[in-house]
Amino acid sequence: MNYWAFALSALLIVTLPFVLASVLRRRRTVPWLYFIVGVLTFAGAQIIHLLLNELLVRIGVLPSEMPEGSALVATAIVLGLTAGLTEELGRVVGYRLFPRARRYRDGLMMGLGHGGIEAVLVGVLMAAGISALWNLDSVGLIPQGATAEDYSTLQQQLELIDQTPLIAFAPLVERVIALTAQVTLSVIVLTAFIKSQWLYVLVAILYHALLDSVAVLGAEWFESPWPLEIILFILILPGAIWVWRQRSQESLEMARPRNSLQIELAAFGTTFRKELLFQWRTKRLLIVVAIFLVFGMLSPLVAKFTPELISSLEEAAQFAELIPDPSVVDAIGQYFSNLTQFGFILVILLGMNAVAGEKEKGTAAMVLSKPLPRWSFIVSKYLAQGLVYLIAIILAGIAAYYYTFYLFESLPAIGFVVANLLLFVWLMVFAAVTLLGSSIGKSTAAAAGFSALGGIFLLVAGTYPRYGVLAPSGLVNWARALSLDLDGAINGGALAMALGLILLMLVGSIAAIEEQEL
Repeated sequence: MNYWAFALSALLIVTLPFVLASVLRRRRTVPWLYFIVGVLTFAGAQIIHLLLNELLVRIGVLPSEMPEGSALVATAIVLGLTAGLTEELGRVVGYRLFPRARRYRDGLMMGLGHGGIEAVLVGVLMAAGISALWNLDSVGLIPQGATAEDYSTLQQQLELIDQTPLIAFAPLVERVIALTAQVTLSVIVLTAFIKSQWLYVLVAILYHALLDSVAVLGAEWFESPWPLEIILFILILPGAIWVWRQRSQESLEMARPRNSLQIELAAFGTTFRKELLFQWRTKRLLIVVAIFLVFGMLSPLVAKFTPELISSLEEAAQFAELIPDPSVVDAIGQYFSNLTQFGFILVILLGMNAVAGEKEKGTAAMVLSKPLPRWSFIVSKYLAQGLVYLIAIILAGIAAYYYTFYLFESLPAIGFVVANLLLFVWLMVFAAVTLLGSSIGKSTAAAAGFSALGGIFLLVAGTYPRYGVLAPSGLVNWARALSLDLDGAINGGALAMALGLILLMLVGSIAAIEEQEL
């Protein structure tokens, strides 16, 4: 099975837009803000798009299920038009709200943001699907309530994964083409504003509709993904060539001199060392390590001796027999419950003033007045916090492993190590959310509010019936299962979503600090 090839493909899909946007930033001075604007226009357009399609289904314009024959062609055309209308008009709104975005490079960045968040979602769903197949394949069980048709589909999917590893990169090729299309359409709509010729918007809508209609038809007509990708490549090629030629309008423009990458990395190294020193001098490292270490030791102890403590109380002795004998499951449950609850609180409390505190004191303005890239100001803070949490989790894990072994039984060593790494990733998602709140907030109080709201939203998202498994809480459930050596617990979708959220929050933090007068 080529599961690792699919996993690599999903990773590349999630990270590709951010890499391309970073390359664009190195070549041209364009703010990260426009990447975020592209993300928001996509999100807003999709909400309207879904509501519009649902309305068309209710009034009978669109069928509830994909038809065949000529009805399929008509359905594909309508689906393409609804996608083109909502997404391209969403871009129009984005450009209208940000009148400064009138350069070729701004259109490229907004297109990368628009197509980038779509790529992240595709990568997350791909990782989730591959994880589900891995789990079913490893356990050898058929999903409860599955029909013969479901079983046949499952077998086809497993056979597809068992083909040449090249098939794993078909989704990556599709995303490259889709990103090219989004960038092309973004520049076409931008041209309507630059030249005040709104015919370009109509061209973008029809071009988008054509691409989406062909994608719908190809998904139904072709068993292999490659014919469809070739057709889409041919269709997008003229638009991509046109966009490439538009760059000549800025070829003579004097770009602001940029520091070399080596100089920026050296500045980042200096800033990172400063942040590590700050974590040490303010005793944050010792505080986090001490709290995590205490809960790492206490969790197995509490699980082991709680029944005995209850039975020793005269008022509660009658309930002692109702409590089952403690086991390693209780110890692991207590460990992850304690670290997630108190870890979440620590991340919010220690991270909310990372940027907002420096803005209040005026040190941020003093630091950034030097030739220091703002991305290094943000990333160095994030990585310094990450190193503190990593050390704390390592020590907590060692303590929990030892006491669980001593009081109960041995845990699967590799599984427990991976489980703690997943817990670390979970913490880093909330650290990224807190950093974004601190970057947006003008004061520590405002930063705390933004951070808490963002963190609570992600926690609540884990309870959503259908897609909650993709929320960060899915990592904690996966970690628990790994610690107990349970099969069929892989949740690659949650891991891909965590990576996407971290990258998106970091970009948002950099965009926020770039736009602020410090």
